Amino acid sequence: PGKPEDQANGRGDIDLVGYIRVLHENGYTGPLDLEIIGAKEYAVEQCCVIAAESRGHMQACLQACGAR
Repeated sequence: PGKPEDQANGRGDIDLVGYIRVLHENGYTGPLDLEIIGAKEYAVEQCCVIAAESRGHMQACLQACGAR
């Protein structure tokens, strides 16, 4: 999966808006989560930056497809 900071939402090639739109249109109401692999040795501050960036992108995806 690459370096942990490269695993943040929005840095890859997956169409997250399209994926979330399909879930939303089909009534999915469960959780969405992101697992970052390889951040065990990272400082808490580094993990917080990755989490904040990912949360912001996920919020934008949810809003773009009308799920929020």
